Amino acid sequence: PHNTSFYTLSLHDALPIWTPAKYGYVAVNPKIIPYGTKLYIASADGSVVYGYATAADTGGALMKGTALVDLYYDNINQCYNFGRRNMNVYILK
Repeated sequence: PHNTSFYTLSLHDALPIWTPAKYGYVAVNPKIIPYGTKLYIASADGSVVYGYATAADTGGALMKGTALVDLYYDNINQCYNFGRRNMNVYILK
């Protein structure tokens, strides 16, 4: 599993590939996971499933190496409920 964190539009306004932020778009370090990469993200035991995602943004924690992926959620309450977790991040293509 990899360390993952969260973000929402109230914390971040625009994506570098000029795509509106939405659930299913995640932030990555593009040197590790290129933009446009398709992913599947879930906890090891399957109790938490983010689901299918596309690498579409970059985050500070990702560039520092403290997390592999930032998961986008629609509101801040969802972000706080998710918190910071270890999740399996599968690269699909």
